[in-house]
Amino acid sequence: MIQYLRFKPNKNKTSKSILFRERNKVYSKKYKEKYIPKKNSILITGLEASGKSKMLLKLHEEKETIYPKAKGFLFIKCTDSLSDWFRNFDVDDVQDYLDILDDEELKLIENDIKKQYMKIQILINTAKDKIIFIDDIDMVSGKKKEVLKDILRVSKLVIATSKDDKKMDKNIVNFFYKNKHTVIPLGTQASYDATNYLFVLMLLVMVASGAYEVAAVVMMLRYGMKGISK
Repeated sequence: MIQYLRFKPNKNKTSKSILFRERNKVYSKKYKEKYIPKKNSILITGLEASGKSKMLLKLHEEKETIYPKAKGFLFIKCTDSLSDWFRNFDVDDVQDYLDILDDEELKLIENDIKKQYMKIQILINTAKDKIIFIDDIDMVSGKKKEVLKDILRVSKLVIATSKDDKKMDKNIVNFFYKNKHTVIPLGTQASYDATNYLFVLMLLVMVASGAYEVAAVVMMLRYGMKGISK
């Protein structure tokens, strides 16, 4: 089963729709396709090597054309440290947080602004009404789990990956089921994106036309670059 996303421009061309397509074989003309509601949160599920993280990155790359009116975006890898999560905010976000505090609160935190607790509060405030991309949500643990719950609580939408909802924390699962969400289940075969699909078609055309050497060179370059990017 070949599974991948397509992004189709709307009639007014101000944004793109998300389509999830499934084919039994790469070269098959028959396929199933469905629209993924953009007003819903999205949970991409699948085992190792199913392509769920790649699909999440594809959605993240297209975020501004899919959600042109969004207030902002955060990207969180649950296997990263909290310090890595803090890269989601900048000096302006720090100032935005300070602006909501009263004089007494400002005095209390004056010497604590660089401490982890304050950074967590700034991160949560930064996530407010934003669209949050979360990779490996089932892998979150410890203090990060508690921080993530607060981020989910204030977010606008969540687009996340997980092996399945049985691996996720119960409170996090409840977040999805209390809110409108769409599950994209991936098979064990690595998912394709539209770029990969077109690449395979191009190779088939080359082989059919007898350009074997060119096809071989293109494949070597393609997989060579994939090796370098790992």
